[in-house]
Order: sequence, then C-alpha cells, then structure tokens
Amino acid sequence: MVVSTHYVVLGHVLHLSADFAVPSCDAQHAELRWWPLADALASAQVHGFTKDYLVDLN
Repeated sequence: MVVSTHYVVLGHVLHLSADFAVPSCDAQHAELRWWPLADALASAQVHGFTKDYLVDLN
C-alpha cells in the first residue's frame, strides 16, 4: 500500500508590534518562532516553497 500526503498551505500576513511574544506551543510546534524576513530567506532550514511566499513580502 502506498500512502501519500497532501498539504494545503495558506499564506497569511500578520502585522504585529515588535514586542509581540510568541504564545506557548505544544510539543509538535515547540520550534515555532518569528524570523526576520531576510533571515528566513537566507536560511537552509526554510523550505524553498515557503521562501516563495516570503519573497513577495521582502
């Protein structure tokens, strides 16, 4: 049996104050954090498809 995965990704833009604190997360999302756009675009940790969304914001 072949199991495939399908993702639906929706991009959102949030305008938050610079002192906004990321709320606590569950274990699955423990690495959630805010990235400066330039850092996210330069990081090998950020998937290329995610960077496609970010390019238009930079």
